[in-house]
Amino acid sequence: MRILMRLALRFSLYHRGLFLAILFTFLAIGVLGTALATFTQSAREAVAVSVLADNGGQKYAVQVLNPGPASQALAAHQDLHPVQDSEGTVTSGQRQSLTSVRVLRDPLPVGVLKSGSHPYQMGEATLSAHLSDVLGVSVGDKVDVNLESGQRTARVAGIVFKPEDIAYDGVVILDPTLPPAWTNLWLTDQRPFSDPALEPLITRGDLAARTTTILAADRATEYEATFFPALRQVSRVVVVLAALLALLMLVVIARAGRGEAHALTAAGLKPAKARMLPGLVGLGAAVGGLVAGAALALTVLSSTPQTAASLIGQEWNSVIIPWSSLAIMLSVVLAGAGIGSGVAVAAERYRPRYGIRTPALPWLGWVLAFVGLMLLLLPFVDVLPVAAAVPGGALLTLAVPFLAVPLSSFTVPPATRRILLALTAPFTLAGALVSLLVFGSSYYSAYITHAGLASIRSSPAVQPVGSFLVYNVTSSGADALRKDYTRLGGSHAITYQLPVEDTHTLRVTGEKLIGCMRASGSKVPMEHPNCLPKETSSPVNIVALSKDLRSDEARADPGLMHNDEVGLLDFDRKTSAINSLDVTTVSGDVTLGGNMPGMVISPDGAVAKRYGLRASDASLLALLDFGNLSESSRAEFRAAVARQAATAQTSELLDKRLPELTVGIWTASAGAVGAFLVWLGAGSVITSSQGRQRQMYTTAGAGAARRRALAIRLLMPPIVSFLAAGTLAIAAAWVSGVHDGSPFGWWWLLPPSAGVVAIFIVAVLHSRPVR
Repeated sequence: MRILMRLALRFSLYHRGLFLAILFTFLAIGVLGTALATFTQSAREAVAVSVLADNGGQKYAVQVLNPGPASQALAAHQDLHPVQDSEGTVTSGQRQSLTSVRVLRDPLPVGVLKSGSHPYQMGEATLSAHLSDVLGVSVGDKVDVNLESGQRTARVAGIVFKPEDIAYDGVVILDPTLPPAWTNLWLTDQRPFSDPALEPLITRGDLAARTTTILAADRATEYEATFFPALRQVSRVVVVLAALLALLMLVVIARAGRGEAHALTAAGLKPAKARMLPGLVGLGAAVGGLVAGAALALTVLSSTPQTAASLIGQEWNSVIIPWSSLAIMLSVVLAGAGIGSGVAVAAERYRPRYGIRTPALPWLGWVLAFVGLMLLLLPFVDVLPVAAAVPGGALLTLAVPFLAVPLSSFTVPPATRRILLALTAPFTLAGALVSLLVFGSSYYSAYITHAGLASIRSSPAVQPVGSFLVYNVTSSGADALRKDYTRLGGSHAITYQLPVEDTHTLRVTGEKLIGCMRASGSKVPMEHPNCLPKETSSPVNIVALSKDLRSDEARADPGLMHNDEVGLLDFDRKTSAINSLDVTTVSGDVTLGGNMPGMVISPDGAVAKRYGLRASDASLLALLDFGNLSESSRAEFRAAVARQAATAQTSELLDKRLPELTVGIWTASAGAVGAFLVWLGAGSVITSSQGRQRQMYTTAGAGAARRRALAIRLLMPPIVSFLAAGTLAIAAAWVSGVHDGSPFGWWWLLPPSAGVVAIFIVAVLHSRPVR
């Protein structure tokens, strides 16, 4: 064995290019696979810890569904801890923020403590870390908490955080006088299902009880299914690719070491050991690279858990080492390497001139293409379900590199063609494997992004994203707030005047509804639900006045418009009967609709004069770039609204990003990194294994231009394959998706683009002269 190890060392030094290519390929696979598994498991653990901390470490949570009989039964139990959950505002000095508020009757360690202590005395509270930064408070400061039940002043005893949400805002206050009737949640360590007083209430549906450990596991599974389904699939693809690449590379290194194996056999070494030598070197490089990659990924993530967690909007103190995933990845690599080594040894023993018969490659491609095309097209005639489009696209992706093999030998002499086909075969196989990764990541990214954008399209925003609206504020109050807003850095503020509605009320709607009501003689808009506008969240909306418009100018919600017209409904203020129906010409304004007015007109315009509209002292202040302010500035402005317009109503929408869009971005990014690294490694290994052929080509006098042309010819099948994989991914996503015209985004372009970049890097390596 010692002699064999020395020979393996000499072999790896002699074929150091091939050895290092295998080593770094599996180093990349180890980094990628370990990082994905660590992210997934750490995110799951963060969710589970957050749920347990939210329930104060208690074993059971009891939710009140019918307060009448339930509250009395719960109040009689001394081992149950009542909790009131509600929404409120927290004010500190000149800053105010909306937040969730939890009031405890008994001291419980709710939240993961970051500094200070949990509240143990009357009037103490804990604030979330994000909220304390927004308000600029720390342990020992006092804050005012406003709830529907009244205002409380509390001293900040500690700062807590929620591992699953870095932007979590919340306050926990201790109030031993909390009335049981105000509570909606009870926490306990005692099993409520077997309690004779509570069991009938649970059975009847007055109470709902859950074990917090089961609740934490369910929430973690739900979170993973929502945010990381694609990462789980990519992780599995990486594992499968690792096994297949191990198999392929062991065959490649065995072919590269045939000469040494024959020489060692002639020198007296047993043939079995001589044939084992290349496989041993390849296996050592693969396993060594995999272990080093896993160690590197874990070292980086363990040293920077907060930075890693912030990428997915969480906060970790440490990462979870995915031992089971690492064991599976190592096992499949060993299995793939073992099979590859066995195939290579058997082929060398029984068929010295082994290899893939290149004429069979196009035939294999045609078979895969035919089956894949049927799976992709037959859903159009309802012969197969739409889900068949995905495996159909995958089979077509596998077929493309084999069908593209003739491109590498097009317009060359027959002798050269056979050489090119032999050299192209390993690139074709590797390209087919990596193309599956490109197809899978591009497909899922496009599909999930399309689903998210379709959801946004079907549910229009109630107001512009990033906006803050103040309703029923006086004109002087609106002017003062605009000055404060400008001082804090805001620049896009609009004041709309609300009209006096003492005798009649004017509303704007779709032109189609007016036509339906006229045709039927109806005076009730809701009798025609099919005629209501579907492209807006407010099919019947208010009309406001603006001094900034010309007298002949009118603007409206585009979701209400048809042929540049909207409908007008004039209601009698006292009887609510419709006085008249009309249509008018307007121009579209995408900021209108929903919580914003449906139509804005000039006080001197024709519509205002026709209906006798005049401005009241009440206004709507719309701050359209509120989301661009810093969080502390937003908190300060909310406090200004509370001071200067105490009776005004407010509404804000800071972000409408859906989880699907985040998942789509992550999927495409992971697929791009995987395609780039895996192809770069596989291409480098194959390039190194063809060193002798490249050396002969250089010795024959081939210049740089001819070497580059050869490299491009050899890499033509994977180039075509990666480009086709992205196209087929979009086709499969379109067939299996909802055809409502929503876009697929552009992130799906990342994996094929990254693969093509890696191909050109390999082409540069392949075209370098070999001395």
